[in-house]
Amino acid sequence: LSSSTIVHFTAVMGIRQQSLAFHSAHNSTSELAGLIWIGRLLFLEYALPVYSYSTLVYEWPRRDHYPSQPDRLDAIRKKYLIRGCYTPFGEIIELKAFAKSIVKREGIPGNLSWDPDGKSFIIGHDIKFKLSEFCATHCKAIKLVGE
Repeated sequence: LSSSTIVHFTAVMGIRQQSLAFHSAHNSTSELAGLIWIGRLLFLEYALPVYSYSTLVYEWPRRDHYPSQPDRLDAIRKKYLIRGCYTPFGEIIELKAFAKSIVKREGIPGNLSWDPDGKSFIIGHDIKFKLSEFCATHCKAIKLVGE
């Protein structure tokens, strides 16, 4: 299970490029949700293909070949797409559920945080605001109000 390529890809998606630290649970759930959504679409095509695939080693019939399309889809869903199943996709679903439980426990993070240098703070994810600039802006605002 842990040797799956998609599981390794998911693990690499969780690492911030700049700091080589893991993304917070709040930031990783949307990426995992997108990956799960695409995976479900691929499994839908696997279970009920729009066209037959005759170029493969074994011919893959199109969706109208199956006597009951809902039964075919349900069989694939139960085998691969349910939380707790022992597949790489099931592991990704569990990872998203775990991240979601952390977000519920910790709450939504604020948009304002101190930069590691201690002399500035970050708004959102990318706007760095130095404390000296903040003081200068504050002094300028007081002068404008005084005039």
